[in-house]
Amino acid sequence: TAYPDFTFVMVDATDGVSLETGLTVSCTVSKDGGVLAACTNAPSEVGSGLYKVTLAAADLNADEVWVRLTATGARRIEFKIRTQK
Repeated sequence: TAYPDFTFVMVDATDGVSLETGLTVSCTVSKDGGVLAACTNAPSEVGSGLYKVTLAAADLNADEVWVRLTATGARRIEFKIRTQK
């Protein structure tokens, strides 16, 4: 099942606090410990450092999924999703 509009905040890589705007954010997933691969959908900016991405069903087709969100000048975000596929 897809996870529509997963929302996250991107902060400055140096101070870890300042909200970053205008970023091109990359989204990758690792399914069940596999190699990181690009997400089906690209993240987009909502505003004021807030971004969103729709994680497609294909991105989440595993028991355990690691999601990594990166952008130049911002701190990397990683999180784990345990599914009930």
